[in-house]
Amino acid sequence: MSLLFQRMLLLGFQVNFFKASFAFTVLAVFLSPVYAGAQSPQIGASCPLIELPLVQNSASLKTVADFPARLVMVNFWASWCTPCVKEMPALERLYQVLKPEGFVLLSVNVDNPGQLQKVRQFLKDSGYDFPVLSDADLRLADKLGVTGFPETFFIGPEGKFLGFVDPGSAADVPLVRVIADRPWDAPAYVRAVRAMISRPK
Repeated sequence: MSLLFQRMLLLGFQVNFFKASFAFTVLAVFLSPVYAGAQSPQIGASCPLIELPLVQNSASLKTVADFPARLVMVNFWASWCTPCVKEMPALERLYQVLKPEGFVLLSVNVDNPGQLQKVRQFLKDSGYDFPVLSDADLRLADKLGVTGFPETFFIGPEGKFLGFVDPGSAADVPLVRVIADRPWDAPAYVRAVRAMISRPK
C-alpha cells in the first residue's frame, strides 16, 4: 500500500480512482514525501528520535531509544493494508523466537486517529505481544522517507541504521529498507535477522 494513498486518507479526500482529475493527481503527488525531497536514510546514519504514543497506551510517549536491544526492527503498517495484516503473524513468531536473544520488534501503525480504537481492538483480538506505536500524522514515516506499507528498517544498538541482506533476493546487497511483506518466520529470514543480532558493534 502506497504512502500516497495514506496521505489521501489523512486529508479526507473522497477519491474516485477511475475519474480523479489530473489536477488532484498532481496535488497528491507533491504531497508525497517521495516527491517532496524526503531523504532516504543511509546505512550507518542515526535513526531520528521522534516521540510517538503507544497504541495500547496513548499517554505513554516512546522513541526507538526507549527500547534498548541489540537489534530493533521497525515495521510500518496500516490496518487497511492487506499485505501488512498478512505479514503480522510471521512477525509475531519471529519476535517470540528472537526476543530472548536481544531483539525488539517495534511496530509503527499509520492509521488515522479516528481508527485508533479499531486498531487497539485488532491488536487485542490478534494477541500480538510486540509494542505498537502510532504515527498517525506520519512524522516518523516522513523522516524515514517511507515509500509504502509494509516497510521495515533495522536499527543497531547504537541507534544507527543497519543493512539487511534479504535471503529471498538474488542480489547480495544490504538494504536500508525492506519494501513489502516478507515471510519473516521462515528459517532463512530467522537466520538472517539472528546474524544481525550477533553482528559486532
